[in-house]
Amino acid sequence: MLKAQVSFRGDTVVHNKTELKTRPVRADGQKEISQQLQTTLPRALYLQNMENLKESVVESGCRDEAPSPGVLKTISWRQRMKDRKHKNETLSLQMMVEEKRDEPDEVIQKVILHPKGVMLWSKKSIDIFHQRCKEDIIYLDATGSIVKKSKQPGTSPFYIYELVVRNPNKGSSPFPAATYVTCDHTTSSVLYFLSAFQTDHAKQYGQKNISPVMIICDGSMVLMQAISLVFCQTNLNALLQSYYQILTGKGTAEDFSRPILHRCLSHIMKNAKSLCKKHAPKNYKLAMHIFGLLTTASSIVEFDEMLLSCTVIFSSPCSSENVEKHFNNIQNWLTTIGESVVDESSIVPEDLEDTFSPTPFQRHFTEVIGTAPLDKKGDPNVYYSELFISSLATYFLPHVALWSSMMLGDLGRHGKGPPYQQFSKKYSKISKKKYQNFTQDNKTQGIMEKSQWDLKKIRFKGRRLTRLDDFIMTYKAMHTAILREYSDAERITKRKVSTATGETIKPSTGSQTPPVAAKGTKTGRRDKDALKKKRKRKKTQKQKSHGPHWMHHSPKEVIQATKLVKEVMLKKEQMLGILHPQTWLSSDEIDASSFYISQKFSHIDGFQSTLLYQSLHQGGVVGTPQTPFVQILNINDNHWITASDLFCGPNEVCIYDSLNSNITKTTAQKISWLIRPQAPHFDIRKPAVQRQQSGSSCGFFALAFATVLCDGVKPEECQFQERNMRQTLYRSLNDKKAPVFTYQKVQAKPDRATLQVEVHCICRTSHNQEVMVQCSNCNRWYHPNCVSVPPKALDTTAEEWNCEICTT
Repeated sequence: MLKAQVSFRGDTVVHNKTELKTRPVRADGQKEISQQLQTTLPRALYLQNMENLKESVVESGCRDEAPSPGVLKTISWRQRMKDRKHKNETLSLQMMVEEKRDEPDEVIQKVILHPKGVMLWSKKSIDIFHQRCKEDIIYLDATGSIVKKSKQPGTSPFYIYELVVRNPNKGSSPFPAATYVTCDHTTSSVLYFLSAFQTDHAKQYGQKNISPVMIICDGSMVLMQAISLVFCQTNLNALLQSYYQILTGKGTAEDFSRPILHRCLSHIMKNAKSLCKKHAPKNYKLAMHIFGLLTTASSIVEFDEMLLSCTVIFSSPCSSENVEKHFNNIQNWLTTIGESVVDESSIVPEDLEDTFSPTPFQRHFTEVIGTAPLDKKGDPNVYYSELFISSLATYFLPHVALWSSMMLGDLGRHGKGPPYQQFSKKYSKISKKKYQNFTQDNKTQGIMEKSQWDLKKIRFKGRRLTRLDDFIMTYKAMHTAILREYSDAERITKRKVSTATGETIKPSTGSQTPPVAAKGTKTGRRDKDALKKKRKRKKTQKQKSHGPHWMHHSPKEVIQATKLVKEVMLKKEQMLGILHPQTWLSSDEIDASSFYISQKFSHIDGFQSTLLYQSLHQGGVVGTPQTPFVQILNINDNHWITASDLFCGPNEVCIYDSLNSNITKTTAQKISWLIRPQAPHFDIRKPAVQRQQSGSSCGFFALAFATVLCDGVKPEECQFQERNMRQTLYRSLNDKKAPVFTYQKVQAKPDRATLQVEVHCICRTSHNQEVMVQCSNCNRWYHPNCVSVPPKALDTTAEEWNCEICTT
């Protein structure tokens, strides 16, 4: 061994500041750095270390505490080499499969060697998928740029397909239920992935309990065909046939059993941009606005009207009265829906050549286009675009149900019968829940974009991997953390207690049962005995309802109706909600409009707050109009109607109902308070008024019926323009005026029905489940709250009791 000793005498040691000096990183330092690189990229760690250096160390050129990015990359690479099962990627993947454990959080399910691919999910992720898919949206999309393309010639790039569910808490990160990494981008490949996942799902929960309620994907034909075959159990064209049956009111239970497949609106708008630039370049902005309008159509009837106007505008070679008329229609619709907020800037458009074979939608809308009254005389039409409508019919209309609003919301609005009623009941129940569900935020796959960002930037920290075994190791480590995150989110959801209170009623139409603001607090209880006692106590209290609570009034007294005397102030979001095609009017909007109508027609009685009538079943009391009246009522907690004695005979009330609903005892009692006749009974007549087409227009029709009645016009002689109702109401409330709904006079049809309702007691109202006592002599019925009844007469039928008339 040689030793050297160097000594300096008489000179000064000088350090060259222009040089950078770094010692090699020792083994213990490499271990520490490799741990840091698990959560930080090499360059990010380098910059972080450089920031922490002291200024004097920076000037000296010493970089021992800040190794270069190249050194850090080498350390990271060496650590990955140590973690791999084998140098050869294929052998490493095989060893991973052999070491697979049968545990709930084991993620490796299938490894495909040619073409390369791997499927990852766990039993716990299947549990979460099963829990969420029944009530919320499932998302499927693909992304790249994580696993690098193989250097072998002729190979395709790797894409990562993920099946994602939303977190119950809005704003929380979505949960990837299943992941598929592959370089085979065909329908059969994605079909194999989804079928394998669905097979494992069925093993855990059985074949009958694995169908999701709604699925959103981009416009890729590969994904849509695979989703339709696996989750909908049919091909895409047959699925569209089922959707057509539902939308035309002919849907069966089998049609409703299939999931709702929806194409992301962002992708559709990107494709529409290509169409408009190509076939309507001079009117590009107008064409884009109109296409955005088409996506808002919530029924075939509404879409027919929009498409007809669109065809007249773009296909008429000349401009005359038809073009002008339909252009005004388009303007009204665009004003109603407002500006689109869809961001399609980062979406890659799909190939427009991916077409469907003929579908019922294509045949239907081709007929609509053929009936358009085109202008062929007059000045040249500046909007004329010869191929725009034909291209729209070829590339978009065959699958319109997948990208419009027709299959969104409560599908019960499209028809009658048990399947429609059952879906409405299901929709209503789910929409009331506090956590995220398929009734909200269901037009775009923003959640999928968020999940992809989370996959690239958070779980894989922006890395580009070269091998599938590296991907699996990182995925496994993050999967455990994501499961724990989701578990915490569930705990937060369960801890939240619903404290919604208030009186606002949000009705729907048809067989819908939309959410109604709850009264009181709903809390969970573990003690079943206490819960039974509580229910029994509530039942007893309900049985002891003895009729109206008159307070300082007399049961024989006719109380003056209390018209709305103060305007109801609406919030900005309530005003904007009026314009949304699927929003129901609440009691706030109805009362606000009723106030302005009553101010304009002060000679018409009625127009009391709709909230007053909601308390009648609890013993409430409302006023009775003394002169001809108009009153808007909420019935069944889900529908608006108009009641009036204008154009009626003695002891008669007309009900103007845009759905011809059944008259229940509760509804009859509300109407009896409007007249309180001295006769033994009164009649409810139901004129044949216009039926609504949209599933959320009952409130608008109730207001329209009320306004024409005050104007001295019979509603059954009016044909209203339903598509303009929302805009009309919005403008009137904004201007603080009574709404004026446009209509055409038509020949009135015979009344739909007439119902006779008996009234009782000295209060002269009808009976609705409250306790009543019958006079032993005259057999008349009385409320205990209206007359003096001894307790014994209430407790037993053996006790005779005579009313005041028979006693005197």
